[in-house]
Amino acid sequence: MNKSEITWKIDMFDRVIFVCDANMDIIESVPALEDSYTAFKLRVVADKALMQQVSNEENGYAEAKDSVWEDLAEALDSMCAGLRVYAKKQGNIELRAQAKFTKTSFLQTRGSDAIAMANNRLTLLNAHVANLSNYNVTPAKVTAATTMLGQLEVLNPKPTGQRSVDKAIRKSLVKRVKETTIVLDQEIDDLMLTLTATEPLFVAQYFNARRIQRTGIRHEKPEGDPEAMNLNHKEGHPPQPKEALNPDTTALPDDTATDTGHSATNGASPPDNAPSIGEGQAEG
Repeated sequence: MNKSEITWKIDMFDRVIFVCDANMDIIESVPALEDSYTAFKLRVVADKALMQQVSNEENGYAEAKDSVWEDLAEALDSMCAGLRVYAKKQGNIELRAQAKFTKTSFLQTRGSDAIAMANNRLTLLNAHVANLSNYNVTPAKVTAATTMLGQLEVLNPKPTGQRSVDKAIRKSLVKRVKETTIVLDQEIDDLMLTLTATEPLFVAQYFNARRIQRTGIRHEKPEGDPEAMNLNHKEGHPPQPKEALNPDTTALPDDTATDTGHSATNGASPPDNAPSIGEGQAEG
């Protein structure tokens, strides 16, 4: 299960909660359903918290790395400018050419090539730093830039230890999301079927919310047996009542493929303002 699939799953969880919370009086009329739904909601809260942790780990690392790149680029840009002026004053055309450096080019390069470039410029600065005090280049500044370069050499690529931590957290998230899905598959879905005769609209809305919406994918075929993917053909699942259809529902955009997953139906989509996992969160 990759990052996108986790997001799609949790987005589905949110839509289920939106529909069920609006029909709590019906859920509370079936004690077993109420218990399973309460457990499901608690699991979703924990799943989303862990997903946020994964996002924070990834984004926090990236932001720290970006900050070092920016600071080093700024320092080298300033010191190389002083070195070029010094070289011009000395009539040293070769040194002036070697001291060429632009912050924009450096930040666009990144990676090992940029680290090699920084090493080269720092070697030049160290060789001439004794003569550069009049050009606002000091040994302390060169040392500080060398320290920043050392940090980037450690961060590029991500340290093995950090990668291991991130992998462990993601693995835990995948396991939790699968277990939460099982609560729906093996408990709530079947308990919902007990309400088919008395609450057909709610049942239809619930199974519609259970659809996995895979945004940004074109022409993707659902995995597995197409017949088994259709709720109306799945043994024990009733067809969706016509009165459950929402006349305001429009077709999905062309770039949105829908995986009917465990229990897809044709029918009313959740309201446009249904909660989404993307809101208020930083991928991945």
